[in-house]
Amino acid sequence: MPAFNANLTRRLFDAGVIIKGIDGVIQTLAGALLLFDAGAIQTWIWVWISHRRPEQAGDLLARMLAKMAALLSTDTKTFAAYYLLGHGAVKVFLAVYLLRERMWAFPVSIGMFSLFVAYQLHRFTFTHSISLLGLALLDVVVIGLIWREWRLRAQGVPPPAPISLRRRSRAGA
Repeated sequence: MPAFNANLTRRLFDAGVIIKGIDGVIQTLAGALLLFDAGAIQTWIWVWISHRRPEQAGDLLARMLAKMAALLSTDTKTFAAYYLLGHGAVKVFLAVYLLRERMWAFPVSIGMFSLFVAYQLHRFTFTHSISLLGLALLDVVVIGLIWREWRLRAQGVPPPAPISLRRRSRAGA
């Protein structure tokens, strides 16, 4: 049973770090887009959400996101752009080095992701956004998984073997 738990938590660690990395790429791209024209952001949102141009779509979510992008003030856009660029780049950088098992990346990731959680909770006091709480909770779970993997690596326990994507042939089949 302990081997199963180790494999399961390692897979959850891998999945959480990969999700963090993908989220970091998306945030970095969004931050770069914010540095450009709001019209470009609106068009990108329309195409990404509905796979159509704004004038062709009837999607309520896409229209709301595009309207929110248009309402951003210049100061808010600038802050959001640099926040997303920095936040995203840090996530991508740390995800890569966590997956490469670099020991220094474990405590640095715990510290950085903890700062992100603290900021999300601070923002929650203003926005009362349940989704922000959900993201903070996800970050706390990932921090716990990083902590566990760091402890195991520090004790000299090697990571489980990767899952083979090949189908196993049955004997005699």
